Amino acid sequence: MLARQPVNAGRSAVYNESTTMSRIALFTDVSINTNLKIGFGAYLMIPESYLRENSYDLIKQEVKLKKIESTSSTKLEIETLLWSLEELEKSHKKIDLYCNVTIYTDSQCIAGLPGRRTELERSEFKSSKTNKELNNALLYRRFYRVSDRLKFEIIKLKGHSKSMIKDTIHKMFSNVDKESRKALRAYLDKNKLHNKSVA
Repeated sequence: MLARQPVNAGRSAVYNESTTMSRIALFTDVSINTNLKIGFGAYLMIPESYLRENSYDLIKQEVKLKKIESTSSTKLEIETLLWSLEELEKSHKKIDLYCNVTIYTDSQCIAGLPGRRTELERSEFKSSKTNKELNNALLYRRFYRVSDRLKFEIIKLKGHSKSMIKDTIHKMFSNVDKESRKALRAYLDKNKLHNKSVA
């Protein structure tokens, strides 16, 4: 099933200069070696209209990857999302993205950030126990700045669905997940860093 965050009313947008669409669907996922603190972030950016078509086979090769070091699972998830949104804005400079982006993720952290905003800002992104700034405070602030700029929608993926559109969504996400895992394993093999702590 899909857990949907509060929906922002969307306006018509464009995926590129020649393709008209209503919204952009952005799938993000990560794979990390927790011992080495090295991970790969992956994203897939497509017109959301593709989710209603039989387009899965046409876009399997469009997953983008990035190696990120000195990271953790939570940090990598946010870093990957911010990277993908930066790439989205770079490639759509002439396009109004406001309220026209849907993010699909299985990250509880990302899905929960909108609801945590008031509390985090009230505490100035500091721990209530130590009064020290949270480890990911900088990333949280960046997330909220981008959120204000784009007013994107977040959909938390979990479970499975038999409907065609939801099944397509899970296929897309599964491919992003697979590509991030494949990239990490290839990197570990190439550098002879055989370690089983892969998430």
